Amino acid sequence: MSQIKLLNDLVSAGLITASDKEEIIKKQWDSGESIERILIDNGYISEDRLLNFISRKYRLPMVSLHNLSVDEEATYHIPAYLAKKLNLIPVRRINKNLIVAVAEPFNETILSELRKVTDLKFVPLLAKKSEIDEKIQEFYDHRGEEIKEISTPPAEMLEKKELPGSFEKFIVGPNNEKAYKLALAFVKSEIESLLIVGDTGTGKTYLLGAIDEALKKSGKKSLAMSVPEFESLYQKFKDNGQLPHLREFILSHDVFIIDEIELLQNKPYLQEEVEFILEKFQQDGKQTAAATMVPISELRAVSRKLVSLLGSMIEVELGELDRDTAMRYLNSGGFGLSQLDIETILKENPRTFRELEGIVKKVLAIKKFLSSSY
Repeated sequence: MSQIKLLNDLVSAGLITASDKEEIIKKQWDSGESIERILIDNGYISEDRLLNFISRKYRLPMVSLHNLSVDEEATYHIPAYLAKKLNLIPVRRINKNLIVAVAEPFNETILSELRKVTDLKFVPLLAKKSEIDEKIQEFYDHRGEEIKEISTPPAEMLEKKELPGSFEKFIVGPNNEKAYKLALAFVKSEIESLLIVGDTGTGKTYLLGAIDEALKKSGKKSLAMSVPEFESLYQKFKDNGQLPHLREFILSHDVFIIDEIELLQNKPYLQEEVEFILEKFQQDGKQTAAATMVPISELRAVSRKLVSLLGSMIEVELGELDRDTAMRYLNSGGFGLSQLDIETILKENPRTFRELEGIVKKVLAIKKFLSSSY
């Protein structure tokens, strides 16, 4: 809503004069304060009269926060520093709508600021600033959230394991050659999104780790994590009353990589976060990569929006391990295996790298036992 329109309507209603309007505009330019605050704090009009006028003229419901209960869960969608900065308090979330009590509905930065931390639709209610201030203190202070902007979350909240992987050690074969080439294209920014699909142990995580390592070496800000790590991070931020900062932190990167997408099934709250992040990265022309052992068409208990976002990514499948690739892996792994050991391992017909590694461990354990027995 336009601040100038509000002033013009107030003049037309005889609540301020034309000269008042010019003074207010000048004060707004000089101070940067909102029109509402200038009108009230400088005595041009009382707060009650202004809010009543806005409510009637623009059909915005006006509420008393003394009589309206605030759902604490809703307040986690907007950080304290932003609630204080914009003079608002979330009161309820209904599906994709976030109902917010505001004292300055004509503050033109509200929408742009809220879009940085939530993709929920903003539904405003009018309320007095004093009542909003009381609720901010009540719902943010008790959980220890400071009313200030946090540009970098505490280091202990960001501790996470790096995904393992390196292109230098990656063994290329018929089962993964296409995925390998697409991964290299991703690192070179020739493609913006990549979805790797494959059974457990086929090398999805390793390939994502290789992408992450290569991007970091090139100077890009890459963030890679598994869904369990993402969930742990989500809970840490929520417990510290800083959940919106998780999005801000992730969105500050150039590339977002997430592994084990199938683990988002039956977790709608995590799906919403991943949806928001993937969509925002795509809108901003940034890169995203993901991996799943369950094909998109077989994902259950996952939102249509998330399926659509994943479906828009370039998809590549990892197949079963072939004998030649397995042999090259065994010869390059530094396992200290004899040719007889390698032949014994290959006779087990491992289908994936994980199965192959398991057989290698078994053979080495038997060799160690036999050598120590004589």
